Amino acid sequence: MTLTIRDLNLQVELPELPRSIPVAQLAAPTLEERRTSIDVIAGALGLDDLSPGETGHSLAFVGERGEIEYFPASGAVWARDAAAEAAHGDELRRWVGLEKSRTEDGTIYTLNRDTSRGLMEQANALVEAAGLVEREAMRPSIVLDQVEELDEEGQTIQSGAGTATVMTRYSVEGLPVMGAGAKTYIYMEPTRGDVHTTGVFHCWRRIADAHELHLRGVEHALEVGVLIDPELTMYHQKGARIEVTELTFGYLALPAMVPQSTLLPSFSVAGRVHLQDDKMEYFEFARYHHAVSVDEYGGLGLHSPQLGMAN
Repeated sequence: MTLTIRDLNLQVELPELPRSIPVAQLAAPTLEERRTSIDVIAGALGLDDLSPGETGHSLAFVGERGEIEYFPASGAVWARDAAAEAAHGDELRRWVGLEKSRTEDGTIYTLNRDTSRGLMEQANALVEAAGLVEREAMRPSIVLDQVEELDEEGQTIQSGAGTATVMTRYSVEGLPVMGAGAKTYIYMEPTRGDVHTTGVFHCWRRIADAHELHLRGVEHALEVGVLIDPELTMYHQKGARIEVTELTFGYLALPAMVPQSTLLPSFSVAGRVHLQDDKMEYFEFARYHHAVSVDEYGGLGLHSPQLGMAN
């Protein structure tokens, strides 16, 4: 017996699906297309005398100070200045313009407007110089690591801020692109009164073509994956109560090391499974599920192993 929408105990409203969406075919930028990106990032991070090598899923360029990796499956680029990380004794960083405020969850550290503007300008300049500006990119935001040092009894000795990340996510036709394969992160730290870029991760497979797909409503889209989730179905059959606290419709971009030829219409679903007669009251779950069936892809003339993979 599969699940129904009524079995999910929705704590959020069902998303409104458009009548049709583009199903995009993707192309991974080649190494030659990423040469400029690699050179510019190496210069920005101060990575010199890089030697080529290979890992199981990437081409690596390694030096004494750090490394850069290129992922053929997606065209993604990842880089880090390992020497900059090692120069700090702990995760706390001395930011100019650090501000703190009290919330119900404790102290939150942020950067003031001037410091934030400087970080954003520096990150944007690097992304532009490296040729990583993408048409589908959304407005970037800054996330500041929150750091606490605790004693043996769990009491806070000191707290503050760590690395700042300028984060860019992506959307297609107004729908969010979820997953590890659709983001640009620029990692930044204060160094001797200045700000230094210490890492870069960029993953976005470029859209090569698109087919228009007519959707048959949210219930049908849920039946493709969410409502046939084998684990949730098993717990439902055992009498557990399934509570859904997040249900987002969009596209899914797979991790950098995974080949992907089609941007996947998907649901991001999260919630709790409340167990009966168990010492653990509930456990949380979070996962992605297909929202389009293999047959629907076939009707568009799209065929690839990833379209039929398990949710």
